[in-house]
Order: sequence, then C-alpha cells, then structure tokens
Amino acid sequence: QVLLLANPRAAMVQLDDVVLARVLAFNQEPKARVCCRAWDTLVYECLQLEHRIGFHKQVHKTGSHAHHHHAVRSMGGDFEECVAYQFEFHSSGKFTVQWNRSFGQWSAANERQVGRWAVDGNMLRCVTEEGPPTSATQVMYAPAGRCFAL
Repeated sequence: QVLLLANPRAAMVQLDDVVLARVLAFNQEPKARVCCRAWDTLVYECLQLEHRIGFHKQVHKTGSHAHHHHAVRSMGGDFEECVAYQFEFHSSGKFTVQWNRSFGQWSAANERQVGRWAVDGNMLRCVTEEGPPTSATQVMYAPAGRCFAL
C-alpha cells in the first residue's frame, strides 16, 4: 500500500486509524527516525502532531480538560446578547457541553450536548451523540449528528 502525504502547507491528509497507526509506529521507532529525519519531519508536520500530542497530553494528565467561553455582543442601546459555553473534554474521547444564550431579561435558550471529540489539525472536531433521557423540567440534549469545530 502506498501512502502519499501532502505538502505540510497544503490541505490536511485524512488517514484512517489503521494507516495512521502504521505510520506512527514507524515514526516512533528510534532507528527509523534516525535514518530518515526528513521522513520523520514530513510526517510530523503533515499530520500536525504538535497539536494532537499537546492536547492529548493535557487531557490525559488529569483525565479531563474544562474550557469555558463567554461573550457579550451589543445589539444597540441597552440590548445585549450574552452567550456562555462550558465544555469538558474527557480522556476517553467523549465531551460534554452546556451552553446558554440570553438577550437581557427577555429571552434565554439552553442546551446540553454529549458526544465524541478528535483533534483535527489545530482544531477540535466534535460530533454529538444521543443524550440520556430528560424530564420536562431539565435542560434538553441536542440531537445526535451535530458537528462543529473549536
């Protein structure tokens, strides 16, 4: 099987887990890395391993990584839109998030999401999965299949 990698400055190559494991096994072999430093560097850059390794190390160090993001946007006058996202990325590859969005005291929306995450280049790609059942008084879960990147 021939493996062609793109120029590191070109679009990211998508490899399945089997091929990726073979390439990484070669790259991790000290003798192979020493004999072909150019190959080692090319693979490292093409697969953007710096981001993947860095995030995985951070998550595995404590078992999870929390990220909170909030923003306020003026809609004119005293009217503002406020959003807040609370993410938790687990070393198992699962994530949870709850977000809310409000327009002052007049309107609010909330949702929870669960799913799987993966490092994709310098971004985290998230895909939602079916959440557990909820009652009418609880914040609902998003439907399965939503995709987004951070």
